[in-house]
Amino acid sequence: MNPEREMLRTIKAIDEDLNSVIAYYETFVPSARNAKLIDRVNKTQIYTAFNVISDSLHRNAVMSLCRIWDSRRDTASLNCIARQLRKKGSSLFQSVLATAREAWLKEMGRVGRSTEMQALRRARDRALAHTATPNVGYRGKASILKYGDERIVMEWTIALVEELNEFVDYYDLEPSAVPFKTLREVFHEHSIRFWDRIGDFDTKIERDIADGKLKRLADEALADYRKGRARDL
Repeated sequence: MNPEREMLRTIKAIDEDLNSVIAYYETFVPSARNAKLIDRVNKTQIYTAFNVISDSLHRNAVMSLCRIWDSRRDTASLNCIARQLRKKGSSLFQSVLATAREAWLKEMGRVGRSTEMQALRRARDRALAHTATPNVGYRGKASILKYGDERIVMEWTIALVEELNEFVDYYDLEPSAVPFKTLREVFHEHSIRFWDRIGDFDTKIERDIADGKLKRLADEALADYRKGRARDL
């Protein structure tokens, strides 16, 4: 395959992974930060499932973000792009000014070495992609992942990928691609609606029980059955 085409396919894969990060993270946020929602759910019978969904969204956000920063050579990652940018003969990046290229690579290095990025990798390697043995203590220097680390790395990653897309005129080459800012706004709005529905669902059932609505429906169904109005499934 043409080297330029290969690189564009890699960039597209990174963009799609970042779209997933945004979708998971923006959907997760209300379940972790909306105090009213959490309080409402904790008073119902759905809080266990609520916590499972919230945790799964957070895990997937972290995992997807780590994929973008993978260092393996056989992955579609920013590190793969960085190796190509260091090759001055790459035709794909000929139009990129040397100063812009060096600034991008410098920012890549800063984010990759950051305490937040190291914490994400530690979480992935020891708790998400693998389960660390309980028989040997951690010997690395990375800190434990804190809530908010994933958001910080996501913001840095979005900025880097946006600049990378500008390098290759990605949105001209992929007109169906949605800008990250727009995508975040869409998922932010959808997540609010989703969690509001989830939070109201169990309380609505409890209100219906208290009002006798479910009993009336059950009585009507039983009466229909006794009169032979029921249908075989």
